[in-house]
Amino acid sequence: MQRENWIDWAKALGILLVVMGHSVYASKDVTSFIFVIHMPLFFFVSGYLFKTSRSWHEISVSNVKTLLVPYIGFNIIGFFYYLAICIAKMCISGGVDWNLYIINQLWRTTFGLANGIFVGPTWFLLALIWCRYLCKFVMTSWKHAFVGIVLWAVLIYVRRETGAQYPFSIDCGLAGAMWFIVGILFKRYKQLITVPKALWCAIVVVAGWLCWENYLQYGQPNYIAAKLNGVMGVLGTAVGLVAFFGLCKLLNGVKVPFIVEVSKASIVVMCLHMMAMRPLQALTHYQGGTIGTLLGDCFLVVLLTLIYPLIKKYVPALTGNR
Repeated sequence: MQRENWIDWAKALGILLVVMGHSVYASKDVTSFIFVIHMPLFFFVSGYLFKTSRSWHEISVSNVKTLLVPYIGFNIIGFFYYLAICIAKMCISGGVDWNLYIINQLWRTTFGLANGIFVGPTWFLLALIWCRYLCKFVMTSWKHAFVGIVLWAVLIYVRRETGAQYPFSIDCGLAGAMWFIVGILFKRYKQLITVPKALWCAIVVVAGWLCWENYLQYGQPNYIAAKLNGVMGVLGTAVGLVAFFGLCKLLNGVKVPFIVEVSKASIVVMCLHMMAMRPLQALTHYQGGTIGTLLGDCFLVVLLTLIYPLIKKYVPALTGNR
């Protein structure tokens, strides 16, 4: 598939938002507002890049190679990361909460329960598996679409009302599936959308402002808990995505080779930034402000992007052999 520059911009800026969403800024509105769009935009991009012509077998093979294997691999790294922390704590203070650092996270990781796994952001990899299957099913026929939508609505309702987590991040996949499908549909009908650059500028400003006002009124969604904040929350995310992708469309003519590299490295940045963030914060205390925190987050994105070629070369399974 030929690379599209605006998609590379979307993934590069999006992965920076993911890192920023896990940092501590002077105003908590920074991270809370980011949560309105940062995961929906990756579901959208994943849908845009998804090949609906693939057979069930091809989708299953791809799911194992590009999603399940990296999920397992990165969480094995996470296991040894937290094991090292426990050993260090034992050597320094003599006491450690093994249940907090290892046991609880181990069983939650094994069953794919999104909050509390070793490498938190890897829930997204499991969620994409269900997005692919669900979208393949609903796009098979109108009958399948009806059955799939009803099943989706029932499972979302049960998750919201009971608070019970579904195993293997099924609930997260259900929450993100609508944006995944929107990405598929946008790719299919994008030739019908012709917007002059000047109008895009106005759309970005207005849609961004509407998204901000919506956030102030309804708060942030939580895709780990399949909390979408109702119809108004979904609309807020929708206009936020319009603003974000409008910005990426405006940047489409700006070709920066390193942005392409960040886009390629997004899976590594997503899965390793929280482990890299901890020692960086311990050394520099960069979080808690605004400019300094942003610079630290940018540094993490750059650092992990530079590491990506080594991982791709020596441990290609972690990148899904992309």
